[in-house]
Amino acid sequence: MRIFQRLIPTVCLLLLAFTSQGQAKAVIIDQVAAVIGNEMIMQSDIEKQLIEMKAENVPMKPNIRCEALREMLEQKLMVNQAKLDSVQVSEASVALNLEGRLDHFVNYFGSQKEMETYFGKSILQLKEDFHDLIKEQMLMQDVRKTITEDIHITPSEVKEYYNSLPKDSIPTVDAKMEVMQILKYPKYKEESILKTKERLLDMRKRILEGSSFSTLAVLYSQDGSAKLGGEIGFKSKSELFPEYAAVAFTLKEGQVSKIVESEAGYHIIQMIERRGDRVNTRHILLNPELAQSSLDAAKKSLDSLVTLIKKDSMTFQLAAYVNSQDKDTYMNGGLRINPKSGNSYFQMNDFTPEEYYVIKDLKKNDITDPFSTKDDYGKVVYKVLKIKSKSNPHPANLKEDYQFLQELALAEKQKKAVEAWIADKQKSTTFHIDSSFDRCSLAEKGWVNH
Repeated sequence: MRIFQRLIPTVCLLLLAFTSQGQAKAVIIDQVAAVIGNEMIMQSDIEKQLIEMKAENVPMKPNIRCEALREMLEQKLMVNQAKLDSVQVSEASVALNLEGRLDHFVNYFGSQKEMETYFGKSILQLKEDFHDLIKEQMLMQDVRKTITEDIHITPSEVKEYYNSLPKDSIPTVDAKMEVMQILKYPKYKEESILKTKERLLDMRKRILEGSSFSTLAVLYSQDGSAKLGGEIGFKSKSELFPEYAAVAFTLKEGQVSKIVESEAGYHIIQMIERRGDRVNTRHILLNPELAQSSLDAAKKSLDSLVTLIKKDSMTFQLAAYVNSQDKDTYMNGGLRINPKSGNSYFQMNDFTPEEYYVIKDLKKNDITDPFSTKDDYGKVVYKVLKIKSKSNPHPANLKEDYQFLQELALAEKQKKAVEAWIADKQKSTTFHIDSSFDRCSLAEKGWVNH
């Protein structure tokens, strides 16, 4: 095995090309950059990594290929361990991640056509190319999670971390604000609801008569899973809408449900597979069309509330408790919680474009006029926002920014744990890096061929 690993980095994939005189010549189309355990890194893998870095706006420094290779060596080390430990990720999860990644690439290049032109491949070929890379990244994330999941940080460690920072290295905290909101959903007309149900019943009839559920989902479903044929991957009951779960878990493989109404809208569901307390289903989601009169009524209702609040006839908190249709905030007076941090503070880039536009110039205690946006499920909703607090950018300090510093200190502690794990695995894993990367000084990070 050792002989094979020392030889394989010199192996190239060759393609016979022909000169204008008809003579054949060898053209290198790919080359092995490194072998680690039973895993291999190709030059093309590094190029794919660079594309991802560019799409994430990572600065393309002169040594960026060295950095990309180092990251991939660490990734392959974790993938090698994941396979030894029989860690698995579902194909549905890989497919969903792949779709999201390609959408990101399309945004980066400007269009699908531009992306295909850049790579010289069709979207289907690119999906095939990136499938294994993304699967490995997901395996790596699972291994990293295993390494760090039991690591915690104490208040004294946060203070010690903060005090260890040089004065010129203390991070600047962006402007933050706390926001309260009142939500109002326009009411659907009964005739619009009936039309939606009729459409779903017609689709269900077509499926039972032999039409492809996946194809109809791609064509008509209003859910983000439409591009995957409506498939949402394996989920437990707690991960699904209660109404959806109640029906999904009663279906047999291939069976199609009747219409199910949930918070997201109206569904028909097909069972793909059940594994214990988790099911993999696909669905078609539709929402009724909204009449202009319904939109106007929702906006008018919020206009009246804003008038009462500004006249001090009602507090914002009471108005939210009595009138808001947001089940996550009405109980605490409309105060929003940031899902990223778990606290009530938001940075400006946390808001949707519609929200940013109406609050960017507001001050503490200012209230917006009602405006329309869409919720997490794509449903139209009207909102009124109030700025509870707002801070200016400033150097982080323990009093105002403890949670921010706590997250940085925890990330640093986790990083050190991962580095220690990598250093330990490097000792027991055979690897070889091609000599063309000698300039990268990878030995400083423990990557010495053995």
